[in-house]
Amino acid sequence: MIIAEAMGSGVPGLGARAIAGSVAGAVTAAGSTLATATTLLAANNHVTAGSGGVILPPSPSVGDTICVGNGLGTTLSVYPHVAGAKINNGSAGAAVSVAAGKGGEFICMDSLNWMAIYS
Repeated sequence: MIIAEAMGSGVPGLGARAIAGSVAGAVTAAGSTLATATTLLAANNHVTAGSGGVILPPSPSVGDTICVGNGLGTTLSVYPHVAGAKINNGSAGAAVSVAAGKGGEFICMDSLNWMAIYS
């Protein structure tokens, strides 16, 4: 909907797609630690296979928003991008959980802090 609305306002197609963000529609979760989980590379991610966890994208900018949908039948662990980073002021490098069939929106607040909003 965002792409269609932006294009309807005169924004060229590639610009509209950049505003909406990249999509990874079939992400495979893996690993059970920050060192072994699957690194996310898109702004909008649907985890549909595997088990374990995912890592928020490396080198985020303040204000970056990463959406993670959990299409698995189990809880998904989401880790910050580096060991010193926190999600919702939790422990550094610790994962948060996204329940099966639910999603999370992760917003980069600064170089080491993410805010998460869950569905």
